[in-house]
Amino acid sequence: MLSALIGLSITWQILFFLISSSFLIYFTRPFAVNLLRVGKEKTNAQSLIGEIGLVIEEIAPFETGLVKVWGQIWTAKSLDTEIIHRKEKVRIISIVGVKLMVKKLKEE
Repeated sequence: MLSALIGLSITWQILFFLISSSFLIYFTRPFAVNLLRVGKEKTNAQSLIGEIGLVIEEIAPFETGLVKVWGQIWTAKSLDTEIIHRKEKVRIISIVGVKLMVKKLKEE
């Protein structure tokens, strides 16, 4: 608007708009992200990492099975290349998407 009031041509007005918009987005984005807390919200699912679950459907290498943790049933993949049979216990190592990545607990 200022460039139009000054009497600059449309080319200069567009150039001034693009430069000022880029400048404002670059410097105000960090404040907006911090204020809105974008991407910083943790879920309860992260608290499952390190917990022990019970296999209710066999987990074969490179395939998914089912694991019950805290009364909820999750799809799971094994990080090892061995079959994990039903009723065996596993430790949750990580969560990728909506799948638990698990390792079989060694018998002590």
